[in-house]
Amino acid sequence: MKNINRFKFSAGIFKKERVPTLLILMIISFMFAAAYWNILLPRKDFYNELWSPAFLLVHGQSPYQTDGLDAELPAAWLPMSIGFFSPLGLLEENIARGVWYFFNILVLCGIILLTLGRDQKPYDVIILALFSFLFPMTLAHLILGQFSLVTTLCAMIAVVLIVNNFHWAGAALLALGLSKPQLLTLVGIGLCYRYLQEGGYGSVLKFGLRVSSAIFLLCLPLFVAYPNWIPDALEGYKKNPYWSYPTMYTVLPSFLGKAGFGLWLVLVIFVVWGTIRLWKNFEPIFAAYWSLALALLVTPYAGPWDFVVLLPVFLYAFSIADRKRKVLAGFLYFVIWCCALYVQYSEGSISFSFWWIPPLMMIFTALAIDWKAELEKGGRPPLSV
Repeated sequence: MKNINRFKFSAGIFKKERVPTLLILMIISFMFAAAYWNILLPRKDFYNELWSPAFLLVHGQSPYQTDGLDAELPAAWLPMSIGFFSPLGLLEENIARGVWYFFNILVLCGIILLTLGRDQKPYDVIILALFSFLFPMTLAHLILGQFSLVTTLCAMIAVVLIVNNFHWAGAALLALGLSKPQLLTLVGIGLCYRYLQEGGYGSVLKFGLRVSSAIFLLCLPLFVAYPNWIPDALEGYKKNPYWSYPTMYTVLPSFLGKAGFGLWLVLVIFVVWGTIRLWKNFEPIFAAYWSLALALLVTPYAGPWDFVVLLPVFLYAFSIADRKRKVLAGFLYFVIWCCALYVQYSEGSISFSFWWIPPLMMIFTALAIDWKAELEKGGRPPLSV
């Protein structure tokens, strides 16, 4: 296997030379955790989607029958998240909400550390931490108690594990991340492509069986506590109201009518083709970062809080850039931040109003990347067992 030094899975993150990085990140994360704590909202997505189902599950009831707990919306997260985080149901709601909030702060720190690499200067750590915590969609995510940061970190670590031949562990993390499958579609396609190239259809089949087995194990608590949960889950998915998602699937038809839907289909084909090219020519983790971001262009269903999947590729682009590209990336980030703030406080602003953030941020990120240098790195470590 070709050694990928930047992303090699090891305990190097805890080595002595990384102590300043960890301390800086701890201080910044504590400051923002304290600052955001007072604006957390009760009974939002965390209550509807995770705590209520977990509470019902640990008490032997259907996790998808949340009407009795006055949930605003039916639970829509897939059962892997409920099974894995079911112990939260043993806690009171306010305590569980606090635990989930600080857990997400740690998850965000994990995303930052993974994109930093091994040898980063303190000012890079500070800037990337500020980028992450001040990103408007990060704040929306934390306030609502969403799951997208967990999905993002699961995908990032899973690819690193798989590259380093920890195939079962990587599959298990992917299974948990698939609680929001719309965000991991392209990561899954990319991994399947690499497995196919390295080991043929048998390797792809093994990968699928590993992920499927992990999904079943994560759902096992639901089958044990309330075996008949599936009909309730399907009914809950049907009851979830449709709204104007800030995705190309919604945006293009709203502006162009039927022609917009056709254009979206063309976009899907182009993005899938581009994703395969990324996984063919670049390092798997670099391709995975872009796959997370590009999924926002093709998925029919995503909210502004899901835009946190843009962070890995942007943070990575900044961390490897020279000074000129760092200045460019920082300036472009500031432009997006100001525009998002303006839209947020504009009259009639809704979630749909933020549809422009993913394409604009991806364009800006692409401009900040030295593509020739990344292409030269593009080793092809085998993924097959």
